[in-house]
Amino acid sequence: MAYAKPIVSFDLKETRFSAGEAALYVKPNGEAEFAKTIADLMAQPDLRPKDGQLRSWRVEQKLQWTKVGQNLLTAYGALFAAK
Repeated sequence: MAYAKPIVSFDLKETRFSAGEAALYVKPNGEAEFAKTIADLMAQPDLRPKDGQLRSWRVEQKLQWTKVGQNLLTAYGALFAAK
């Protein structure tokens, strides 16, 4: 995503959270569908998600350690404070 390239992924909860609208999703464990989607993207560039900037923005603004790390530290702080 950081390179603003098309993404094909199995439709998993964590991937949906991480990539959001920036990826194309296929059924989990559907290897043939996964390969076909990649081949389709290579053969038909118009199928690629249009907004490469969305992918790089998600990495920079939502997934970067300086953002995610603070949330993790807050969660750990709450867990340890509850003891």
